[in-house]
Amino acid sequence: MNREELKKLTERFLRTFGYVAKTTDEPNCILFSRPTGVGTLDELLVYFHERGEENLIPSRLTSLNEKYKRIPGGEGGRRFFLSSVPLGRVPETVTNNGFIYQVPVWFFDREFSVLKTTPLKRLEEDAAKYEKERIEQPYIFNGEKGNDLLSYLEKELESPKQPCLRIIIAPAGYGKTVLMVTLYTKLKKKFLQNKQEQRAGRRPLLMLPGHLKQAHDLNGLISNFIGDEYDYGVANVETFKFWIKNNFAIWLMDGIEELILKISDEFIYQLLDEYIHAPDRLTPQIVVAIRKPILAMSPELRDTIEEYRGLGLELYELCEWEKEQQKKYFYKNLVANEEEKENFVKDLISSRTLQNICSIPYYCSLVADLKNNNQLGTFNDECDLVEYAIEKLCEREFVKGIDEDILSIDVQKEIFIELARESFRQNKITKELITEFAEIFLSDISKEIRENQINCLLRHALLTQVDKDIDFTHDIIKQYLYGVVLMNELKNNRVGFFENKEIEKDSLTFKYLLKNSHEINWKKVIADTFSLPSLPNSPAIGFRNIMNIFLSVPLEEKEILLKYYQLANKNLSGLVFRNLNLSDFNMTHSNLTGVEFYNCALTNAKLDGCHFKKTFFDSKCDLKGMTIKGAILETIKTETKELDDKEEIEAYFYKKTEVRVHQKSPCQAVINTMKILEKIARKGRGSQMRKKFLLQTKCGGGIPAERVLEACIRHGLISETGEEVKIKTHLFDKIEQFLKNKTVDDNIRRVLDDICKDKNIGCQHIYSE
Repeated sequence: MNREELKKLTERFLRTFGYVAKTTDEPNCILFSRPTGVGTLDELLVYFHERGEENLIPSRLTSLNEKYKRIPGGEGGRRFFLSSVPLGRVPETVTNNGFIYQVPVWFFDREFSVLKTTPLKRLEEDAAKYEKERIEQPYIFNGEKGNDLLSYLEKELESPKQPCLRIIIAPAGYGKTVLMVTLYTKLKKKFLQNKQEQRAGRRPLLMLPGHLKQAHDLNGLISNFIGDEYDYGVANVETFKFWIKNNFAIWLMDGIEELILKISDEFIYQLLDEYIHAPDRLTPQIVVAIRKPILAMSPELRDTIEEYRGLGLELYELCEWEKEQQKKYFYKNLVANEEEKENFVKDLISSRTLQNICSIPYYCSLVADLKNNNQLGTFNDECDLVEYAIEKLCEREFVKGIDEDILSIDVQKEIFIELARESFRQNKITKELITEFAEIFLSDISKEIRENQINCLLRHALLTQVDKDIDFTHDIIKQYLYGVVLMNELKNNRVGFFENKEIEKDSLTFKYLLKNSHEINWKKVIADTFSLPSLPNSPAIGFRNIMNIFLSVPLEEKEILLKYYQLANKNLSGLVFRNLNLSDFNMTHSNLTGVEFYNCALTNAKLDGCHFKKTFFDSKCDLKGMTIKGAILETIKTETKELDDKEEIEAYFYKKTEVRVHQKSPCQAVINTMKILEKIARKGRGSQMRKKFLLQTKCGGGIPAERVLEACIRHGLISETGEEVKIKTHLFDKIEQFLKNKTVDDNIRRVLDDICKDKNIGCQHIYSE
């Protein structure tokens, strides 16, 4: 880095704090100033040193000291001698003239608060434990298997040649947090070593669930992180962006799925646009760990990741553990002699049940913990293991202060189940809530003993502090307790509670409900489920949660119940239909986004007016006689291909159904225009979106996203300001009606007429009876 580069970088950095650069008579010196709000200026004098000018330092700094004696800020003013290369021994002239010697790694970096108790500080207490227990974490990248993702990332992040957003996916329990925390601590150790040696480095900045609070976007998350981890005024959002884009920091994120689901595709777009593809960036590096089921819950997020893979985005997936990883883990973490470890591993390999359970890393840690405490029992599946582990963790609390006669294992579990209920309902647990529940259970004992037992509960091994709130120590524990709560709701035919949160497929919650589904009166539950909100354009969270469980259970009367209620005019998105006879079913006008059909008979079924988007049919499905008149044919998937051209989709259905769709509507122009407008409308009235994001939208049928967007601007649906576009406010309601009900006004019709390939042969765009 030469002097001119350093000067430009410093100007941009100090501008994030409100400083303006002023010219001086000395070409190697800049005076920065900003108003203080009390009628005075806060001024910084910065001298920029270049390699090889050491002999000029005394005369230049002495002259500057005399000239700017009263600037900046009088006696207490700040002056910086900024050198792009370490000088080794700092010349006495620098300090004698009131200058503070700095190199870039000192000048641009900011230390975390030493006074605050923050999410990062709490995490660092667990870091040593994670690193001690951790073994290699195998992963898949670009179709190939690697031995250890941590080692790979360390190497890639050491001196990256290209900007990159790195997404790590895995189900709960696969070690994402262990990976991210260990990566953070290793990067931090390396950075601090570099800083001490005055060498350039990137400080890792790890954002966690405790930083989320009420953040509605990425800038809100950044603001929370700065407010939590730094002292007041030390940094701001623009400073943070400067650090990331100019290689002074690496941005890490873990456990922020709640925010990702709020902004889905925009989460990826913003990271790419403002950091990875920003015109003024160097080689920024961002690493985000996401639970894999989130991709199934957010098709927009999944599609965006796929669109950008190889374009500044890389995707890694942590693998389940095979015998080799299981053996390594237990040899490393069992407290036993070599013979005992060897015997345990032999027992593990010979037990198919235990081996299957231990394919998930977190279950290995539970088994090792139980074995080390001489509490290992027998269990048939992961639900049994987690239930048993919870009981044993509760039992251990008796030696830590919990009174067995007051808070027995059953009472502790009951309290945790009630806490899980509140967590599922409002996504948080407060200390006040724990106290409230405990006081209910402990109402008949003295105040002093009650307070002591409540304090013991707050320190319980199953709980951890997240900012000012409390959470369960692991997602697996929370998922199990969610399952217990929801099972109780279903057994009592209460379905409304399922509206609170979408249940991740393949989560332990889902598995627990499936395991115990025989206890449910499905006839009553399904009757109540069909009374929940379920229209095609509604979220239908409760309806889809219960239907997903119902469709997965082995139940002889499943088809009878479905046929009785039918599935017309419903939001069925994300549902999976397997081995079902759905012949003659009525699914008209339903939302089939992400729906999957495996080995289903759909002969003569009516799917007219449905929205097909990422809808999957396997080769065993019988579609003969099925009708799709007036359907929105956006995307169809099979085992071998994905179709997004309306004519190709119609040809596929004609081959499968032997029913020709004579109507040409909704035409390809309607489908592609809806894709573009839906992305902007999803942000809300008056919200802007970058054109660059919209142009990445996959539009089939020979009508590219660029053509659709240009037509929307040309015909006045969208206004354009630089690189940003937004739906015109007075047309927002009409566009929402177009997206929901396919109603077309004159403005929308002009766009469709403009881009439709079949307008010259009389295409009417929208089907009507």
